[in-house]
Amino acid sequence: MLLYFTILAHHIFFSLIVYRLDSHDPRSYKKEQMPPRKKPRQSSASTSSTPQPPDKVVDYYNFYDAPRPFKNPQWHNNKRNKIFKQVMAIERERERSALEAFKSAKQRLADARNGEVEVSAEELQQLEQLPESLNLTNWFTIECPPSLLPPAKLCDITGLAANYTDPRTRLRYNSLQVYDVIKTLQPSSVQQLLAIRRSETVLR
Repeated sequence: MLLYFTILAHHIFFSLIVYRLDSHDPRSYKKEQMPPRKKPRQSSASTSSTPQPPDKVVDYYNFYDAPRPFKNPQWHNNKRNKIFKQVMAIERERERSALEAFKSAKQRLADARNGEVEVSAEELQQLEQLPESLNLTNWFTIECPPSLLPPAKLCDITGLAANYTDPRTRLRYNSLQVYDVIKTLQPSSVQQLLAIRRSETVLR
């Protein structure tokens, strides 16, 4: 009887050892299945309508060559934007000419009061209304500061508020889709878009 229990105990012990060895076998592990990846969400606008080539879209919304019957075809705008030095030179010349006219009027008033020059009563009244000193408002005075409001930056393609500028073409855009359209534009189309806000390159 003791021998029977001894053999049974040995049999149970070896069965447990074999079971534990099988459980630690790496070949017996099952690979955990990863959850499937979510597909990227697609925009409903891109799936609902077929995308058109950028050139056709630009040509469709391009109003640069559109006829304008309300304008005179014989009129040409010869105005060019002046640089800062030109504006300052014009302001100095205007101030100098105004100061010379003021001094000559003051001298004529003094001569009229001394009886050296004969002037009419109406002219004398106008000369007497001259101020004691000449105060000119120009770009050099603090009374005429530049505007503190920044200029509005609009997209050259859509007309919406633009926060980005392409350094290569100098065109303004407001989204990545518009930038993709700008990259496909020809240099002539870029210059036409810049000419709308008078920022084109003028070759002389």
